[in-house]
Amino acid sequence: MNAEPLEVQYLYSKSIMTTFHAIWSLAGFTGAGLGYVMVTQHIDPSFHLLGVGVPMLAVTVVFFPMTVACESSKEKTKFFSMPDKTLLKFAVICFVSMACENTMYDWSGIYFQSVLHALQKITTAAFVFFMTAVTIGRFAGDYAVMRFGIKNILQYSAILVASGFIICFVLPFIMPTILAFVLIGIGVSCTIPLVFSIAGKSSGLSSGTALASILTVGYLGFLVVPPMLGYISEVLRMKWAFLIMAVLAVVMIYTVNQISEKN
Repeated sequence: MNAEPLEVQYLYSKSIMTTFHAIWSLAGFTGAGLGYVMVTQHIDPSFHLLGVGVPMLAVTVVFFPMTVACESSKEKTKFFSMPDKTLLKFAVICFVSMACENTMYDWSGIYFQSVLHALQKITTAAFVFFMTAVTIGRFAGDYAVMRFGIKNILQYSAILVASGFIICFVLPFIMPTILAFVLIGIGVSCTIPLVFSIAGKSSGLSSGTALASILTVGYLGFLVVPPMLGYISEVLRMKWAFLIMAVLAVVMIYTVNQISEKN
């Protein structure tokens, strides 16, 4: 799924990678909205899933023959693949970005309730602000890359993520935290697609194999870090867990400085 848009990106002189991820975000909004309608209308989940699955299968059958052939589709890849030395920096960036993004999915609402003692509607609105920032950031990402370059955007993104989590720690109030969520949303929006686009050209591996090795490390951040923050929150407080995420974002800033777009 990630290798295919990367192969398409190679056909273009301008950046189009973040737009693919923006469409994914729109699909998430659409799915959430459709799910809300189904639940409020008391429609049985089996009809809901069948009503979504059949059209999506039909779309897949129609458009699959038009996809670009990927070298990785012909390779036998390992289920678990660690990145080589040339890809390790990208794997670290991916690890931190996915850890920060999933922290927002898992803990942003709990932060609003346990630290800020906010009402449920405000908690929901804050998360919507975050998701909206992610989507807008991805749609604007390709234009920003063409103007400022991939490495600069990755640096700005890491700075925004670090700034957002620091604000959550220093100013634990509703309005500053909503602003922080927007900064984090913009920061994480383009990091993964841009890492994919630059890392795919950085080793002798095929794009699919390179991305698989990076995602092996990246998904560790996605899956392992948020539960660890839960344990930390039990011992300390949730805002201290967010400070740890700010430190990780600083690590990402340093790592981005070590890469080159000409790898």
